[in-house]
Amino acid sequence: MAEARLQVIAGGAVPQEPLTTDPWRFQAACVDAFVASWRARGFSPVTIDNDIGLLERTSRLWGDPRGK
Repeated sequence: MAEARLQVIAGGAVPQEPLTTDPWRFQAACVDAFVASWRARGFSPVTIDNDIGLLERTSRLWGDPRGK
């Protein structure tokens, strides 16, 4: 049987109100959470760095998150 590998990530209760109403800060928080989830799942730092670059280029193509 394969050995299970689990990591405990510090967290807390989910807030009931939005963390921010600023779409730029929200977008940045989403990217940070995405990267943290990949680190927790054991992705290679090289893979994460390469995909962050792709994510940043894609975000620039989408433009302003407020739709302006």
